[in-house]
Amino acid sequence: MNSARVVTSLMFAVAAMLGTGAPGYAAATHVTTSDFDCSDKPDGNYSDPADSTKYYSCVAHKHAYLQSCPPGQHFNPGRDQCE
Repeated sequence: MNSARVVTSLMFAVAAMLGTGAPGYAAATHVTTSDFDCSDKPDGNYSDPADSTKYYSCVAHKHAYLQSCPPGQHFNPGRDQCE
């Protein structure tokens, strides 16, 4: 995994813990592992299987943060960004 992806994941994790969001994004929501299981995934971003405008950021194989793309955008897992 590249360092930019790790930094992005950590940035959103910290923003979620502080209850703030990145500009243009809603605050992240920490979810339980029963909602999205990060235990078998490396740190990074993963598409929400039910909603293409959302994605999960996994941190430390146990924390999942639900992220929302800006209005009108969808998460592109191949490019690891909202477009």
